[in-house]
Amino acid sequence: MSETKPVSARATPRPWAAQEPDEDGIAIIGLRTNNGVPYDSPTNGIVALVVMWPTEVDANDTERAKANAAFIVEAVNSHEALNNEVEGLRLWQRANLEVRDMDRAEIANLKAELASCRECRANLDCLSRGQPKDTSK
Repeated sequence: MSETKPVSARATPRPWAAQEPDEDGIAIIGLRTNNGVPYDSPTNGIVALVVMWPTEVDANDTERAKANAAFIVEAVNSHEALNNEVEGLRLWQRANLEVRDMDRAEIANLKAELASCRECRANLDCLSRGQPKDTSK
């Protein structure tokens, strides 16, 4: 039986980068090259294209396309680190629950010891006054 890899392991390797939208309003997201610019042909690692709305192309407004491309790249490049943080939080939570359970048991023991000490103190107080302990309670 073959083991299925997570989607992130089967996806295009990271880090990714995004180009500025071109004159047609298309921003290319792809494998990052040495100078930080993604490759620009399908055979060289294009992963996604971010396009502008026709009204944005007409107005030459590239802001949304730039922001969307940057957001996708940031999310993809942060994926592994975020998963590591989540796993760290899960481990911390498990450890905290174990400590909390241990603390409850220790508190129960301390309460029992305190009750025993109070009983001893009551006995000592009675003896110091020369009175027998009242056992009718």
